[in-house]
Amino acid sequence: MLGRFVSGEQVNDIVAQARRAATPWLELDDQELRAAYNTRPFLVRHRLAEHPLFTFDALAALCRRLPAKQVPYRFGVVPDDADFDSSLQRFRGELTLEDALSHLEARQAYVAVYNAETDPEYRPVIEGLLGELAGHTEPIEPASTGTRRISSSPRATP
Repeated sequence: MLGRFVSGEQVNDIVAQARRAATPWLELDDQELRAAYNTRPFLVRHRLAEHPLFTFDALAALCRRLPAKQVPYRFGVVPDDADFDSSLQRFRGELTLEDALSHLEARQAYVAVYNAETDPEYRPVIEGLLGELAGHTEPIEPASTGTRRISSSPRATP
């Protein structure tokens, strides 16, 4: 899904499947979305903390399963104006991913997961989330297959 071409037909299938879900994971305000889409950051509320694949242990296991290039990490406080991509290497030092996962808070670690949908366990979840999101953005930008970035507060995505 991410990092690969998805046809308009595939997007429609993913959106239709997401609409059939009993309870959505994302809580989007359509009015706020229309006002802010592609112009400014806005909050998205969600229930992902309730999902078993979004527990710390499940995410840590995913990080250990994925190829190293899909799980960049860094340590410590990084200046706000630091280049994001180069900061992942510059602020890593000699510490390992296992160290980042085991001492996340103490080391002020940051761990990113790229293309989680390449993992068979996470693929349906990621597609479901993107389907939910596309269901809301479709009236604004039909069949959009562009990049979606989501970050935790107070972080902003690049």
